[in-house]
Amino acid sequence: MLKSKKPVFAIIGAVLLIGGIACVLILLTPKSERSLTPQELLSLGNKYLSELDYENAVVAFSKLIEIEPRNPQGYIGLAEAYTGLGNIDKAIEILEQGLEATGDDEIRRLLSELLTPAPEPEVTTVVTTTAAPPEPMLEPELQDMRERDYEITEFGGYTWRILERQSGRMLVISEDILEERAYHNSSTNVTWADSDMRAYLNGEFYNSFSASDRAKIIQVTNKNSDNQWFETLGGVDTNDYIFLLSLEEVVKYFGNSGRLDSGSYGNPWLINDEYNENRKAYMENNSTYPSWWWLRSPGEYNRFATYVHSDGTVDVGGVWQDDIDNFYDYGGVRPALWLSLE
Repeated sequence: MLKSKKPVFAIIGAVLLIGGIACVLILLTPKSERSLTPQELLSLGNKYLSELDYENAVVAFSKLIEIEPRNPQGYIGLAEAYTGLGNIDKAIEILEQGLEATGDDEIRRLLSELLTPAPEPEVTTVVTTTAAPPEPMLEPELQDMRERDYEITEFGGYTWRILERQSGRMLVISEDILEERAYHNSSTNVTWADSDMRAYLNGEFYNSFSASDRAKIIQVTNKNSDNQWFETLGGVDTNDYIFLLSLEEVVKYFGNSGRLDSGSYGNPWLINDEYNENRKAYMENNSTYPSWWWLRSPGEYNRFATYVHSDGTVDVGGVWQDDIDNFYDYGGVRPALWLSLE
């Protein structure tokens, strides 16, 4: 007589059922609740770095080093995260550990950069004279602004105009327009906080500086005010290493005729005053013709951003942040930053 196969089938069915349940549980379990692969940790850490979320970047790269102690990318990412947090000593310690564990040349280079003191910025005084308007147009307190003295400094391979000095630090803006790019890469309402321009300046552009130079760039909280003429929302305050000037700042540092606060004087879009010449800017390595450059403040609508015309007038109404059929989508970029002097 043949033996019954039911017990065998029952066992096989039970095994398949248990295996299926296990697979479903694995698939439904969030990545944050299960072990990530080294590649996932590396991608996650780089994502946090691009978002300036250095605390979580430290966690991700630390876990990567635990899993793969001979992976140089873990040490490089962790050192960059500590540099972003301003903890240079810890970044050096991590790179030293990484060099001992891997012997990697890139780690050796980054360690050498951090251990080599960055030279103090050289400051040069430059005198520029703007065209003087008829005397009646100038108010008494603005007389000294007709001939402006300003200083420039060299840092990170660029020339910077010094806008303000404070104890142990100074605010600078690139003397020239460094490049042309869109403020945002899609035609939608956006403020500075969520713009592609901010992400670029605090990500790719910031990381183009050496580690020792990045250690001198101070993260600051920027106030993003509403547009005074059109009451367009400026958005939340932002923590930035590198940024564009706002309407208020370009008026403060390049000459204030009072027109931003008191209105357009018959022109619904422009600030056109005696400081136009001082606001003109040129493309780097091309001083033949001035070009226009972005500000971070919103224009008439949140899909517009304000800017400085090539003639130095300030367009408070702004222009499309992105329009593939309009040359205005690629505006000039003059980054600004606070530079440590300590």
